[in-house]
Amino acid sequence: MKKFWSIFKMPIIVGIIASVIYIIDAFLGKALADGSFMWVAFVSWTIFYGVSFNERIRALIGNVIGFLFGLLMFHSSSFFGGSVAGISIAGLLFVFLANGGMMFFPKLKKVWMNSISGIFMGVFLTFSGLGVSLYPTSVSNAFLQLGTILIYSTFGLVAGYLCTYFGKEKTASIPEVEKDMTTETIQEENKEEIKEEPKQEEISEKVEEKSENKEEKVVKPRKTTTSTKSKTSTSSTTKKSKTTSKNKKESE
Repeated sequence: MKKFWSIFKMPIIVGIIASVIYIIDAFLGKALADGSFMWVAFVSWTIFYGVSFNERIRALIGNVIGFLFGLLMFHSSSFFGGSVAGISIAGLLFVFLANGGMMFFPKLKKVWMNSISGIFMGVFLTFSGLGVSLYPTSVSNAFLQLGTILIYSTFGLVAGYLCTYFGKEKTASIPEVEKDMTTETIQEENKEEIKEEPKQEEISEKVEEKSENKEEKVVKPRKTTTSTKSKTSTSSTTKKSKTTSKNKKESE
């Protein structure tokens, strides 16, 4: 059963999450713009799969920034009438500047505006019309498009978070090898530990004996020096006595 669950765990979880999003989209999509926006959730789910929770919040902020850039690029073609081969010069210039400007946002880590994937996703969704020709041609359409993007992006981010949460493998605190150890092996280890303790005591005793021997060696030369001094003193006294006795004899 464990092997079966380890193989089919993620497919079952992903299928359940996708089914829930499908049911929500069936009612919410019709209420928003009479369409289906489930694919927007799948795009968000795929791009930000496996990222941290903070990165998912940054992704939503990036969607808003990307939408604003897409909105400006969408309306930039009407600034000037000139065109070359059907391409608006102003639009081309603005697309170049806008996309280049978006590359500065990764440096803004402190304000959570550095999700370059979320920014480009917002631009892409703005130009896509969300599959139902919903473009930001008016204020109401712009707010409706931005709201739809954020709602379904959130669905995808939550779906990805649930996949990573339920997909985590529980790491056992004790490895299986240690679990299979019998009581006999544990007792043997305890015996070895008990045997090692007296060894340490023996080592300490040997060290003490060596230190005592060294002290004795240092003391012995001192004794010999005193003995030699006594010997020399006695020899000198005997010589003196002999000389005095000789002098006495000669005087007599």
